[in-house]
Amino acid sequence: MLSSFPGVRFGLMVGIGAGIPGRRADVRLGDIVVSRPEGTTGGVVQYDFVKAIQDGGLQRMGSLNSPPRVLLNAVAALQAQHDRQPSHIPRFLREMITKNPTMAQTQQGLPGFVHQGSHNDRLFVATFPHAGGDNCQNCNSAKQENRTTRDSVDPQIHYGIIASGNTFVKNAETRNSLVQRTGEDCICFEMEAAGLMNQFPCLVIRGICDYADSHKNDRWQRYAAATASAYAKELLEYVPVPTVGEGGQVSDLNRQIEDLNRQVRDLRNQLAQSRRPVYRND
Repeated sequence: MLSSFPGVRFGLMVGIGAGIPGRRADVRLGDIVVSRPEGTTGGVVQYDFVKAIQDGGLQRMGSLNSPPRVLLNAVAALQAQHDRQPSHIPRFLREMITKNPTMAQTQQGLPGFVHQGSHNDRLFVATFPHAGGDNCQNCNSAKQENRTTRDSVDPQIHYGIIASGNTFVKNAETRNSLVQRTGEDCICFEMEAAGLMNQFPCLVIRGICDYADSHKNDRWQRYAAATASAYAKELLEYVPVPTVGEGGQVSDLNRQIEDLNRQVRDLRNQLAQSRRPVYRND
Protein backbone atom coordinates (compact mmCIF):
# COMPACT_ATOMS: atom_id res chain seq x y z
CA MET A 1 0.00 0.00 0.00
CA LEU A 2 2.80 2.41 0.87
CA SER A 3 4.50 1.78 -2.45
CA SER A 4 1.28 2.67 -4.28
CA PHE A 5 0.35 5.58 -2.01
CA PRO A 6 3.62 7.08 -0.72
CA GLY A 7 1.83 10.14 0.69
CA VAL A 8 0.03 8.16 3.44
CA ARG A 9 0.50 9.87 6.83
CA PHE A 10 -1.53 7.66 9.18
CA GLY A 11 -4.27 5.04 9.23
CA LEU A 12 -7.37 3.92 11.06
CA MET A 13 -7.35 0.26 12.08
CA VAL A 14 -11.07 -0.51 11.94
CA GLY A 15 -12.50 -3.93 12.75
CA ILE A 16 -13.96 -6.16 15.43
CA GLY A 17 -12.74 -7.10 18.90
CA ALA A 18 -13.77 -8.74 22.15
CA GLY A 19 -15.15 -6.72 25.02
CA ILE A 20 -13.63 -7.11 28.48
CA PRO A 21 -16.29 -6.80 31.17
CA GLY A 22 -15.25 -4.74 34.15
CA ARG A 23 -16.18 -2.06 36.62
CA ARG A 24 -14.65 0.66 34.48
CA ALA A 25 -16.68 0.22 31.29
CA ASP A 26 -20.03 -1.46 30.74
CA VAL A 27 -19.08 -2.82 27.34
CA ARG A 28 -21.90 -4.48 25.39
CA LEU A 29 -22.02 -6.26 22.05
CA GLY A 30 -22.15 -3.76 19.21
CA ASP A 31 -20.43 -1.05 21.25
CA ILE A 32 -17.30 0.71 20.00
CA VAL A 33 -13.89 0.80 21.69
CA VAL A 34 -11.28 3.37 20.68
CA SER A 35 -7.64 3.19 21.78
CA ARG A 36 -6.58 6.16 23.89
CA PRO A 37 -3.23 6.75 25.65
CA GLU A 38 -3.37 6.62 29.44
CA GLY A 39 -0.47 7.09 31.82
CA THR A 40 2.61 5.55 30.23
CA THR A 41 0.60 3.43 27.79
CA GLY A 42 0.02 4.55 24.21
CA GLY A 43 -3.48 3.06 24.03
CA VAL A 44 -2.52 -0.52 23.11
CA VAL A 45 -0.64 -3.08 25.24
CA GLN A 46 0.80 -6.38 24.04
CA TYR A 47 -0.47 -8.93 26.54
CA ASP A 48 1.65 -11.88 25.33
CA PHE A 49 5.05 -10.11 25.40
CA VAL A 50 6.14 -10.75 28.99
CA LYS A 51 9.07 -12.07 31.01
CA ALA A 52 9.21 -14.12 34.17
CA ILE A 53 10.48 -12.24 37.22
CA GLN A 54 12.09 -13.47 40.44
CA ASP A 55 8.94 -13.91 42.55
CA GLY A 56 7.39 -16.20 39.93
CA GLY A 57 5.18 -13.52 38.41
CA LEU A 58 5.14 -12.10 34.91
CA GLN A 59 6.06 -8.61 33.81
CA ARG A 60 5.01 -6.93 30.56
CA MET A 61 7.95 -5.89 28.38
CA GLY A 62 8.18 -2.83 26.19
CA SER A 63 5.48 -0.45 25.02
CA LEU A 64 3.73 0.48 21.79
CA ASN A 65 3.56 3.87 20.15
CA SER A 66 0.66 6.28 20.64
CA PRO A 67 -1.59 7.33 17.74
CA PRO A 68 -0.45 10.47 15.89
CA ARG A 69 -1.38 13.80 17.47
CA VAL A 70 -3.72 14.78 14.63
CA LEU A 71 -5.90 11.75 15.38
CA LEU A 72 -5.80 12.23 19.15
CA ASN A 73 -6.95 15.82 18.67
CA ALA A 74 -9.79 14.64 16.43
CA VAL A 75 -10.84 12.03 19.01
CA ALA A 76 -10.88 14.65 21.76
CA ALA A 77 -12.94 17.03 19.61
CA LEU A 78 -15.43 14.31 18.70
CA GLN A 79 -15.74 13.17 22.31
CA ALA A 80 -16.44 16.75 23.39
CA GLN A 81 -19.08 17.04 20.65
CA HIS A 82 -20.79 13.87 21.89
CA ASP A 83 -20.99 15.42 25.36
CA ARG A 84 -23.23 18.10 23.84
CA GLN A 85 -25.06 16.32 21.02
CA PRO A 86 -25.83 12.71 20.07
CA SER A 87 -23.48 10.80 17.82
CA HIS A 88 -24.18 10.49 14.09
CA ILE A 89 -23.43 6.76 14.22
CA PRO A 90 -27.09 5.60 14.47
CA ARG A 91 -27.95 7.76 11.44
CA PHE A 92 -25.03 6.35 9.46
CA LEU A 93 -26.19 2.81 10.26
CA ARG A 94 -29.76 3.56 9.17
CA GLU A 95 -28.56 5.16 5.93
CA MET A 96 -26.39 2.12 5.25
CA ILE A 97 -29.40 -0.23 5.43
CA THR A 98 -31.65 2.15 3.48
CA LYS A 99 -29.18 2.31 0.60
CA ASN A 100 -28.30 -1.39 0.82
CA PRO A 101 -31.35 -3.35 2.13
CA THR A 102 -29.67 -6.69 1.47
CA MET A 103 -27.14 -5.93 4.21
CA ALA A 104 -29.89 -6.35 6.80
CA GLN A 105 -30.56 -9.93 5.71
CA THR A 106 -28.87 -13.15 6.73
CA GLN A 107 -26.36 -14.23 4.10
CA GLN A 108 -24.34 -17.45 3.98
CA GLY A 109 -25.49 -18.28 7.50
CA LEU A 110 -24.33 -14.96 8.96
CA PRO A 111 -26.86 -12.42 10.35
CA GLY A 112 -27.03 -9.03 8.68
CA PHE A 113 -25.30 -5.76 9.57
CA VAL A 114 -28.02 -4.82 12.08
CA HIS A 115 -28.39 -4.94 15.86
CA GLN A 116 -29.02 -8.54 16.91
CA GLY A 117 -31.34 -7.83 19.83
CA SER A 118 -30.49 -7.31 23.48
CA HIS A 119 -31.75 -10.83 24.26
CA ASN A 120 -28.83 -12.18 22.21
CA ASP A 121 -26.29 -10.15 24.22
CA ARG A 122 -25.62 -12.57 27.06
CA LEU A 123 -22.67 -12.23 29.44
CA PHE A 124 -22.08 -15.25 31.67
CA VAL A 125 -20.02 -15.47 34.83
CA ALA A 126 -16.40 -16.29 34.09
CA THR A 127 -16.51 -19.77 35.67
CA PHE A 128 -19.51 -20.96 33.61
CA PRO A 129 -18.46 -22.67 30.33
CA HIS A 130 -20.51 -22.88 27.16
CA ALA A 131 -23.01 -25.75 27.16
CA GLY A 132 -22.39 -26.61 23.53
CA GLY A 133 -23.94 -25.79 20.18
CA ASP A 134 -23.73 -22.81 17.83
CA ASN A 135 -25.58 -20.54 20.26
CA CYS A 136 -26.35 -20.28 23.96
CA GLN A 137 -29.84 -21.79 23.94
CA ASN A 138 -28.61 -24.60 26.20
CA CYS A 139 -26.72 -22.31 28.59
CA ASN A 140 -28.23 -21.76 32.03
CA SER A 141 -29.72 -18.26 32.21
CA ALA A 142 -29.17 -18.25 35.97
CA LYS A 143 -25.43 -18.03 35.25
CA GLN A 144 -25.75 -14.70 33.42
CA GLU A 145 -24.31 -11.54 34.91
CA ASN A 146 -26.89 -9.05 36.12
CA ARG A 147 -26.62 -5.90 34.03
CA THR A 148 -28.75 -2.79 33.83
CA THR A 149 -31.10 -2.69 30.87
CA ARG A 150 -30.21 0.08 28.44
CA ASP A 151 -32.80 2.58 27.23
CA SER A 152 -31.54 2.32 23.64
CA VAL A 153 -29.82 -0.20 21.39
CA ASP A 154 -27.65 2.54 19.88
CA PRO A 155 -23.96 1.68 20.30
CA GLN A 156 -22.02 3.38 23.05
CA ILE A 157 -18.41 4.53 22.62
CA HIS A 158 -15.69 3.60 25.11
CA TYR A 159 -12.18 5.08 25.19
CA GLY A 160 -9.28 3.31 26.85
CA ILE A 161 -6.60 0.63 26.66
CA ILE A 162 -6.84 -2.20 24.14
CA ALA A 163 -5.00 -5.47 24.77
CA SER A 164 -3.44 -6.97 21.65
CA GLY A 165 -1.49 -10.13 20.96
CA ASN A 166 -1.21 -13.34 18.96
CA THR A 167 -3.16 -15.54 21.38
CA PHE A 168 -6.75 -16.36 20.42
CA VAL A 169 -8.72 -15.88 23.65
CA LYS A 170 -11.88 -17.95 24.07
CA ASN A 171 -11.98 -18.54 27.81
CA ALA A 172 -13.26 -16.05 30.38
CA GLU A 173 -10.84 -17.03 33.13
CA THR A 174 -7.90 -16.82 30.71
CA ARG A 175 -9.25 -13.45 29.58
CA ASN A 176 -9.24 -12.11 33.12
CA SER A 177 -5.78 -13.54 33.79
CA LEU A 178 -4.29 -11.91 30.70
CA VAL A 179 -5.79 -8.55 31.61
CA GLN A 180 -4.32 -8.79 35.08
CA ARG A 181 -0.95 -9.67 33.55
CA THR A 182 -0.84 -6.44 31.54
CA GLY A 183 -1.19 -4.33 34.66
CA GLU A 184 -3.66 -2.11 32.78
CA ASP A 185 -7.43 -1.70 33.02
CA CYS A 186 -8.05 -2.96 29.47
CA ILE A 187 -11.52 -2.88 27.92
CA CYS A 188 -10.98 -4.79 24.66
CA PHE A 189 -9.03 -7.71 23.15
CA GLU A 190 -7.87 -7.90 19.55
CA MET A 191 -5.12 -9.60 17.50
CA GLU A 192 -3.69 -7.11 15.00
CA ALA A 193 -2.64 -3.82 16.56
CA ALA A 194 0.44 -5.12 18.42
CA GLY A 195 2.14 -6.00 15.15
CA LEU A 196 1.44 -2.63 13.57
CA MET A 197 1.50 0.20 16.12
CA ASN A 198 5.28 0.69 16.10
CA GLN A 199 5.50 0.54 12.29
CA PHE A 200 2.41 2.41 11.16
CA PRO A 201 0.97 5.49 12.94
CA CYS A 202 -2.68 4.62 13.50
CA LEU A 203 -5.70 4.68 15.77
CA VAL A 204 -7.42 1.40 16.70
CA ILE A 205 -11.22 1.31 16.46
CA ARG A 206 -13.01 -1.91 17.37
CA GLY A 207 -16.65 -2.94 17.29
CA ILE A 208 -17.40 -5.43 20.07
CA CYS A 209 -18.65 -8.81 18.79
CA ASP A 210 -18.04 -11.13 21.77
CA TYR A 211 -16.61 -11.29 25.29
CA ALA A 212 -13.54 -13.49 24.64
CA ASP A 213 -15.20 -16.42 26.42
CA SER A 214 -16.38 -19.91 25.46
CA HIS A 215 -19.79 -18.49 24.48
CA LYS A 216 -18.22 -16.67 21.53
CA ASN A 217 -20.06 -16.97 18.19
CA ASP A 218 -20.33 -15.06 14.91
CA ARG A 219 -23.79 -13.51 15.36
CA TRP A 220 -22.58 -9.98 16.16
CA GLN A 221 -19.53 -9.75 13.90
CA ARG A 222 -21.11 -7.93 10.97
CA TYR A 223 -22.97 -5.40 13.09
CA ALA A 224 -19.86 -4.76 15.18
CA ALA A 225 -17.86 -4.12 12.00
CA ALA A 226 -20.53 -1.66 10.88
CA THR A 227 -20.53 0.31 14.14
CA ALA A 228 -16.73 0.59 14.11
CA SER A 229 -16.82 1.81 10.51
CA ALA A 230 -19.53 4.36 11.36
CA TYR A 231 -17.38 5.77 14.16
CA ALA A 232 -14.41 6.04 11.78
CA LYS A 233 -16.60 7.92 9.30
CA GLU A 234 -17.71 10.42 11.93
CA LEU A 235 -14.18 10.81 13.27
CA LEU A 236 -12.80 11.77 9.86
CA GLU A 237 -15.12 14.79 9.88
CA TYR A 238 -13.03 16.12 12.78
CA VAL A 239 -9.62 15.69 11.15
CA PRO A 240 -8.64 19.13 9.76
CA VAL A 241 -7.30 18.65 6.25
CA PRO A 242 -4.45 21.22 6.61
CA THR A 243 -3.04 19.37 9.63
CA VAL A 244 -2.80 16.02 7.84
CA GLY A 245 0.32 17.10 5.99
CA GLU A 246 2.09 18.14 9.19
CA GLY A 247 3.08 14.58 10.03
CA GLY A 248 5.77 12.75 8.13
CA GLN A 249 4.95 10.16 5.52
CA VAL A 250 4.77 6.61 6.83
CA SER A 251 7.36 5.49 4.30
CA ASP A 252 9.77 8.12 5.66
CA LEU A 253 9.07 7.07 9.24
CA ASN A 254 9.73 3.43 8.38
CA ARG A 255 13.07 4.37 6.81
CA GLN A 256 13.98 6.27 9.96
CA ILE A 257 13.09 3.25 12.07
CA GLU A 258 15.21 0.99 9.85
CA ASP A 259 18.15 3.40 10.14
CA LEU A 260 17.85 3.46 13.94
CA ASN A 261 17.64 -0.33 14.08
CA ARG A 262 20.74 -0.56 11.89
CA GLN A 263 22.62 1.85 14.18
CA VAL A 264 21.61 -0.21 17.23
CA ARG A 265 22.87 -3.41 15.59
CA ASP A 266 26.18 -1.73 14.69
CA LEU A 267 26.64 -0.50 18.26
CA ARG A 268 25.91 -3.95 19.64
CA ASN A 269 28.46 -5.50 17.29
CA GLN A 270 31.07 -2.93 18.28
CA LEU A 271 30.37 -3.58 21.96
CA ALA A 272 30.68 -7.34 21.42
CA GLN A 273 34.01 -6.86 19.62
CA SER A 274 35.39 -4.69 22.43
CA ARG A 275 34.53 -7.34 25.03
CA ARG A 276 36.37 -10.18 23.30
CA PRO A 277 39.49 -11.30 25.21
CA VAL A 278 42.89 -10.40 23.68
CA TYR A 279 45.60 -13.08 23.79
CA ARG A 280 49.30 -12.07 23.67
CA ASN A 281 52.26 -14.23 22.78
CA ASP A 282 55.18 -13.01 24.94
